[in-house]
Amino acid sequence: YDPDKDFRPVASLYYLLGGLFAKKSLPVNNVQELRLLSVKNPGTMNWGTLGNNTVTDISRMWLLDAWKAKVTGIPYRGGPPIFAALTAGEIDMTWQGVYGALGLLKANKVKLLAVAGKKRLTQFPDVPTMLELGWNDMPSANVWWGVLMPTAVPDAIVQRLNADLTA
Repeated sequence: YDPDKDFRPVASLYYLLGGLFAKKSLPVNNVQELRLLSVKNPGTMNWGTLGNNTVTDISRMWLLDAWKAKVTGIPYRGGPPIFAALTAGEIDMTWQGVYGALGLLKANKVKLLAVAGKKRLTQFPDVPTMLELGWNDMPSANVWWGVLMPTAVPDAIVQRLNADLTA
């Protein structure tokens, strides 16, 4: 199939605003320090992912390629287990949805070093965006979920489903 020709959009469901997180005990306070620590310690640090070639793993591979660093991806079955591992100190860093970690951030149990998006979050005004840091083409910076249907589905069905999902 050709995704550009064989499907039509029905509705956008939500966007995931990602962030680069580090465990609390990691001796870094920003992305540059994390990069330097990763480069100085090749193969000794790890990154929580959702498995091979998932958004979190692609983020890891892309960023580490840009940094010229080696950090091992550790697969988990979802964001909550990744945050549990990060909080427990089992992993060093991850790229996850920021809003899934609000409680951990408020409790000061993890570090948020950068966020995706074009502007800083009002909840975390001191946390820079990846764009500000020069990482404006990170492939997982703008992840969204939506509904598509085959192009042959009648307009009336697409419009009804769009209205129901939007409501």
